[in-house]
Amino acid sequence: MSLTIDDWWFEEELRSPEDSPRDKDEILIFGDVQKPRSEEEVLLEEMLVSSLRRIPLLEPMERQARSIYPHVWELMGMAPAKRRKAVRKPPFRDLSLADLLLNECSKAIQKRSPEAFEYAETAEWIAALPWPEEREKAATIRARAWIDQGRALREARDWAGAELRFGAAFSILREIPVGIITDHSFFCRQLSQLREDQGRLYEAAILHLHAMHLHCAPLGSQRLPDQGLAHLAFLSLKQNDPGRAMSLLTSLCEKEDLFFVGDLELDFGRAICLAALGLAEPARSLLEESLPKRRRIDDREARLPYEWIECRISVHLGDLDRAIPRLEALRRWLIEHREIAAITLSSIDLALAHAKKGEAAQRFPGLLNDLAREPGAAEQPWALGALWGFREALEQGQDPAVAARKAAEIVHRREKSVAHLAL
Repeated sequence: MSLTIDDWWFEEELRSPEDSPRDKDEILIFGDVQKPRSEEEVLLEEMLVSSLRRIPLLEPMERQARSIYPHVWELMGMAPAKRRKAVRKPPFRDLSLADLLLNECSKAIQKRSPEAFEYAETAEWIAALPWPEEREKAATIRARAWIDQGRALREARDWAGAELRFGAAFSILREIPVGIITDHSFFCRQLSQLREDQGRLYEAAILHLHAMHLHCAPLGSQRLPDQGLAHLAFLSLKQNDPGRAMSLLTSLCEKEDLFFVGDLELDFGRAICLAALGLAEPARSLLEESLPKRRRIDDREARLPYEWIECRISVHLGDLDRAIPRLEALRRWLIEHREIAAITLSSIDLALAHAKKGEAAQRFPGLLNDLAREPGAAEQPWALGALWGFREALEQGQDPAVAARKAAEIVHRREKSVAHLAL
């Protein structure tokens, strides 16, 4: 349940003064204020989760996992040198334990990449031991472990380390025939993401297309995955080809049986294309039509990216009086909820909006000071460096949109070299 904008003025009288600013930000970003879930909703969710846990086919797997997990925690509590010796003997010399380590790696990879790397590294140590009776399973686990190490290092923006791990995975996968349960398609998707993060977008698109073909070949399917085609469309946008992106997105909209692609993803993709092609009114209409769909998303974290993209489109279209207050609220929301990368990106978006309004010089000092006060700013110089570089580019007369894009690239790549940021 949520409060609508119409309800706001009545509800405002019932709120304490200290809660009001945060609620106003929520109204600006999402258009409503989220109420806490009722006890009945929480109980219903718990019952649903409990019923799923009692699925008969999953019970043997859960029992096995419960028997192995104590060994996982014992093993990961050891120092690396001791752990590497321990995996040579039971109970740690176990491919099922290596599988569980990779599961834990997947859970940790986005938020705790150093920990995820240790999980994957330990799984690779186990799979690299001699397994004469389970050679194929060990090779598959080892390939996945190398891929997951590469993923963890990609999250940490260690490009050279990630390249080495993907190379090691490739050397194993080339000896394994492509099949339904092999990791060839997964390898190409993850390497594509690495190339995308590095800004090598053409290679990223080719790898992503190859991943889709590898996925379909063992199934005998001629239909490429809808989710993959949607991602290709967004890669085309990043390559400044809105025409091709629009063609791909429109073809997906014409399908009656879409799989793993939401209407909002297609709506916002098309809105970005229309805005890039200079079709302002159709873009605004599409965003307006998407509002009821967005309001059906209860999870604020899941909905936030769509609201953020709408703000960016509004800035591009010149709707600054609407975009700037929402971006201000969004940045305050991110300061409360997110890490420094997201805060830096929102600061760049806000600075771009003020630059288009001719107010960048007055706003930059406050934005830089706010960012400098964030925990970890001193240890991550790319954050202040990106915003400072944007400011200098504007002072030199560069196009604000181009300068903002270059600043955002620094954030996405997490370039840690102070010398590089000074260029």
